[in-house]
Amino acid sequence: PRATPMLPIRPPFPGSPGYFRIRAGACAIPAPGGGTTVMTADPELLRRYLAERSEEAFAELVQRHAGLVYSAALRQVGGDMLLAQDVSQTVFIDLARKAEQLKGREEITSWLYTSTRFAALNAVRETRRRQTREQEAHAMQEIERPTLTDADWEKVRPVLDAAICDLSERD
Repeated sequence: PRATPMLPIRPPFPGSPGYFRIRAGACAIPAPGGGTTVMTADPELLRRYLAERSEEAFAELVQRHAGLVYSAALRQVGGDMLLAQDVSQTVFIDLARKAEQLKGREEITSWLYTSTRFAALNAVRETRRRQTREQEAHAMQEIERPTLTDADWEKVRPVLDAAICDLSERD
């Protein structure tokens, strides 16, 4: 099979859809119908989450970075979508728990990526351990299970009885 050639990825140019112009702590995004919508910077959202326990601020952080975290997790867990979702959820739970420690950072993207890496490694390790335990349990069940089934006994019973009848008194 031939590989599909990779196309170069070009960043959006000013005035095109998807163009972001970074200003001091904010991003201006072309809004539908003209004008601009100012996005709050990550440190400010984190500060609002800590100071006000703002669910909206935290939801904005999650929405903004969910794609990065999920795609990194998906790559690191070998394409297992459910495990990648679990890893993503773990990362954002850790973000909520460790927000106080992260409040002084200029950006949280590198922390999110590193946290995703650690969470994915832990998830893969735990999955392998669980699979190993399940295989061992299955092997133990196979050992403990009777070797002959009822259907097998139906076949063996007449042969066994005939062999016993053919035995002499001395045998």
